[in-house]
Amino acid sequence: MLTDDILNNLSKISRHPFFMFKRKLDERDDNGTRTLDLLASEKEVTAGRIAEVLDIKPSSVTQMIKKLEMAGIVERIKSERDARVTHVNLTSVGQEMYAEREKMSGGLNSELFKAFSQEELVAFSESVEKLAGQLASAAFQDKLNQEFGNDERWKIFEKINARMGQARGRMMREFDQHQTEFGFQQPIWDEDDMRGQTDRRHGDRLNHHRQGRRDTRF
Repeated sequence: MLTDDILNNLSKISRHPFFMFKRKLDERDDNGTRTLDLLASEKEVTAGRIAEVLDIKPSSVTQMIKKLEMAGIVERIKSERDARVTHVNLTSVGQEMYAEREKMSGGLNSELFKAFSQEELVAFSESVEKLAGQLASAAFQDKLNQEFGNDERWKIFEKINARMGQARGRMMREFDQHQTEFGFQQPIWDEDDMRGQTDRRHGDRLNHHRQGRRDTRF
């Protein structure tokens, strides 16, 4: 089926090292990078402005600026209009670093999508947005609950292929960790049920190990 081919290709794409690298970067906000973006896009940026945009404590901003200063990336300069105000600017080194990062990112994007026309890119973007919307929909959430929430069914599946059970467990943990990113407002799996499944799997492995030890003695 065409949908199977699409899902298989999406799975292959998601496992590519480049996308694994990007996902690792996206797992948590990098305040240093966001600060460089802010300093490159705005003028006369103060520590207070950085704290506002990054939504972090002023003390954390002070520590970060000190580190960037020590690396030669930023500098603090007194305002010519008000000596009480200090601006944070990119140094020539910081500007070069920012430019290199943008060049690398732009070059990779251009190479990756160079086979697409502008019309194809627009259509592809719309299709991806539509797929993301379906993944985050209540209907798909209900379907996931229906297909993956039946513990008795999955006990049978695990007997046929243990990897299916392992993959299910990993998927459930991923949903719990990234539910907001996927658009879900609450966990779609019952936490007590998950703990029970983990305990049962651990107990099964332990019993199997003990049984194996008894078998080797005789």
